[in-house]
Amino acid sequence: MRKHILVSILFFTSVVSIFGQEVLDKSLLWEITGNGLHKPSYIVGTIHIMCKDDFVLTPKVQRIIDRVDNLTLEVNFTDPKEIVEIQKSMNNQVSLTRDLDEANRKELVELLINEYGLSNSEVDSISSLGLMNLMTNKELQCEVVSYDVELIMLGMKKGKNFGGLEHGKEQLELFNKAFSVKEIVRQLKLKDESTDNLTSIIEAFKNEDMNKLYELGTDPQFMPMEVKSIMLDNRNKMWVEKMGRIMLIESTLFAVGSAHLGGEVGVIELLRKKGYDVTPVYE
Repeated sequence: MRKHILVSILFFTSVVSIFGQEVLDKSLLWEITGNGLHKPSYIVGTIHIMCKDDFVLTPKVQRIIDRVDNLTLEVNFTDPKEIVEIQKSMNNQVSLTRDLDEANRKELVELLINEYGLSNSEVDSISSLGLMNLMTNKELQCEVVSYDVELIMLGMKKGKNFGGLEHGKEQLELFNKAFSVKEIVRQLKLKDESTDNLTSIIEAFKNEDMNKLYELGTDPQFMPMEVKSIMLDNRNKMWVEKMGRIMLIESTLFAVGSAHLGGEVGVIELLRKKGYDVTPVYE
């Protein structure tokens, strides 16, 4: 999903409701306590890919990595089995153009060649996920880094345990289910709008503005309601169940895309409904 771009956020310590939408404090990092936990756990919102010049791993996140026993991401990329399964799934994906009729295929091929500089052979073999990654890289136009990878590298240096909330193969399957060929082609045509959206997301991330990140990350223009249900809401519910089991065993820092944290079906609200105290960490 192009909105690889996601966080948690910081500001006040109270939660209010405006137009029925929960407004959360500005912070990228949140503490989870109560409900039988012996030690605090934490959740940090991330952007999966961003420009190197925009990336900062804040001192407060680094301190929490020192404090916890476990670092759990959406997918445990330290597990070689995960990498193998992801590679297999990627290799098995069908070319995007093979699912289109001749008129739509011709339109897509011309668009990819003219806008993204792909050759005919590259167009013929590109997958839906490959195309979305290509779109993001073109929009960023910079040397990119992965927040997740940076967290993993620091966690490995500090000898932390690692886990995942789901498997990479499951992510790919959900992506293919959520984003039809027609939906991807529709978004491909929104080049200027998409670039503006991504720029705003990066700015909101740097400002730790969770509410703005949720608003941008769930913009119906890029994430229709049916896609949001598959890519955010349903996964959030499954993750919260698994988080509860993990936190009882080890103090954990969970790192997930920022759009997963806000909203009525966001991870923070779902944890609170389970009886946990979830509070922003400012320093």
